[in-house]
Amino acid sequence: MSSTAPQSVRQRGAQPSKKQTTAPASNGAADTLSDTLSKVQKEVKHAVSSEWDYKLALAVITVLAFATRFYGISHPNQVVFDEVHFGKFASYYLQRTYFFDVHPPFGKLLFAFAGWLVGYKGEFLFDNIGDSYVTNKVPYVAYRSMPALMGSLTVTTTFLIICVISTKYVGAFTFFSIGVPVAIDLWDLLDVNRRQGPLALPQFGKHLGARVIGLIVVPFFFYLFWFQVHFAILNRSGPGDDFMSPEFQETLSDNIMSQQSVSIDYFDSITLRHKETKVYLHSHLDKYPLRYDDGRISSQGQQVTGYPHNDTNNHWQILPATGMANEAGHRVKNGDLVRLRHLVTDTMLLTHDVASPYHPTNQEFTAVPLEEANGERFNDTLFEIRIENGKAGQDFKSMASHFKLVHHPTKVAMWTHTTPLPDWAYKQAEINGNKNVQQSSNIWYVEEIPSLPADSDRLVKEPRKTKHVPFLKKYFELQRAMFFHNNALTSSHPYASFPIQWPFLLRGVSFWTENDTRQQIYFLGNPVGWWLASSLLAVFAGIIGADQLSQRRGVDALDERTRSRLYNSTGFFFLTWAAHYIPFFVMGRQLFLHHYLPAHLASCLVTGALIEFVFNIEPVSLNELSAGNATFSTDGKKPSKKTTGTDTPVRSSRPVRERLGQQNLMASWAAAAVILAVVVWSFWFFAPLTYGSPGLDIDQVNARKWLNYDLHFAK
Repeated sequence: MSSTAPQSVRQRGAQPSKKQTTAPASNGAADTLSDTLSKVQKEVKHAVSSEWDYKLALAVITVLAFATRFYGISHPNQVVFDEVHFGKFASYYLQRTYFFDVHPPFGKLLFAFAGWLVGYKGEFLFDNIGDSYVTNKVPYVAYRSMPALMGSLTVTTTFLIICVISTKYVGAFTFFSIGVPVAIDLWDLLDVNRRQGPLALPQFGKHLGARVIGLIVVPFFFYLFWFQVHFAILNRSGPGDDFMSPEFQETLSDNIMSQQSVSIDYFDSITLRHKETKVYLHSHLDKYPLRYDDGRISSQGQQVTGYPHNDTNNHWQILPATGMANEAGHRVKNGDLVRLRHLVTDTMLLTHDVASPYHPTNQEFTAVPLEEANGERFNDTLFEIRIENGKAGQDFKSMASHFKLVHHPTKVAMWTHTTPLPDWAYKQAEINGNKNVQQSSNIWYVEEIPSLPADSDRLVKEPRKTKHVPFLKKYFELQRAMFFHNNALTSSHPYASFPIQWPFLLRGVSFWTENDTRQQIYFLGNPVGWWLASSLLAVFAGIIGADQLSQRRGVDALDERTRSRLYNSTGFFFLTWAAHYIPFFVMGRQLFLHHYLPAHLASCLVTGALIEFVFNIEPVSLNELSAGNATFSTDGKKPSKKTTGTDTPVRSSRPVRERLGQQNLMASWAAAAVILAVVVWSFWFFAPLTYGSPGLDIDQVNARKWLNYDLHFAK
């Protein structure tokens, strides 16, 4: 017996039974459709004209955002966590002294702008957490108002939608998030079978050009603009000089490097310092041990190490390789072959094909007596001076010439690193020959010339004009330095965390503590809201998986418009979350919970979109009604599939979500109220840690250690 009852889900491609054969349409059905269209049109016009609920929600959210962020903004009146960095950067801007940071300048410029608006001159340098703002007369409320304002507007913007590369490089992930759907959209435009008809290639070119200009060119020039502002403001020498090349430093007024730069002559006594680690090239009478801990054998030669303090064992005499009389007055030039004599031990520097203590692939540096160095080991003592970005034959100068010391026979560059040698070398740094000559950490400079007489003509300085370097050259140099030092932030920190911990909110960051009042600020987030957002990410992935599986089995669990919104809108937010989260797993730098904030923001958008998907049924659009894509059964109650000819439309099976729309929404409202109440309670419960007031006793602190958070216990 054939079944005529509606199916629970719509079966794609199923043929209607004979009992579902349609009959001629009646005037009643047509009247019903016309009346329905008229009613829907009036309702839509009314909704568009008022939108009072949308405007009210936006207003309430904005007010709450400002209230929660500006409440208690003056407490504490001391330096807190990253104010050490960003307050310092603002002061440097206001004093126009050059500094270096691994992030783009826009955010820091905003802080400086806030200080400038209230007439602050930037005298305070925010050196330590806990330093008093009141004592040092710092307009700290104005500074804090800037991120509070941005945070408040972020909530409103999130309500409208999100962006950020000129402030932090995590904004590059946003480009990827937007770029993927844009690429998919462009790919769809190429489809000759698209519903709107085929798009001519010239038209497609206009679409492509508009997206390239709007999404790549304009943001990139906006990004460049803030670096131009950065360079224009910071025109004085400052703490960031050492991170830049000598050529860059010469663009800064009062630059110490340029003022102290002196040409180096042969037979001068010099000290060589590593640019990154700041250790001096050093030697002493102690020998390398016969065997290292891993069983490898050394040359047992004289130790050559890196030493962090100025010492006479750091003094080396620079000698010509060949063909020059033993007399002073000849300048050392870029590209010259030189030899370095250790003055205290009267030995000559060399490197040879013996493995270094820590790096079996790198060569050992040692020093040998002059008889040996001037005899059979002569070639091993030859080194080439390679000034970075230097011209052939230019003078080799102290401070100004950043160079690589490259061994002439074996073509390895002198290098050091931060891991100290064992006790046999007094925990000093290892010096070895790096086969990767191009590595940027091979850079050294001559810090001083101890043998230079105080009345030397070389110390007479002419008035110096600041040098001009093209913007793009300065920009690319700074970009390289920023990326290198950002990746080099690998040191440990007591509040550092791993990306796998972030969605579960396993640990936070202590911002500030005060033992006397038992007050503390601990960055954690609202655990309930945080966990809800993280869990719904998994729910979204499950819904997508279930929908894909049902479609493979020929079952429609969703109508097309709902599926489109779920995949395109909520899916975009999910992609944004993944793009701002997954890349951190491959980063080697120091990471904190706050690095997850952009991804968390995206997860909140997924949460909102998914709750709307669960609790709201997509209405039939006017276009669908007027175009006949949705028709009604003869009783005019519910939409059904479109029929052809003069057949009377009848009720056909409906998607699951459409059928759920008939249920009472009281349970949904009750669930939403419970969730909101729990989130608000969690916010209130953790507010003492958010605002740093009131102080908590040990029992109250323990009550908030839900996941063993490393909160501070005041004594």
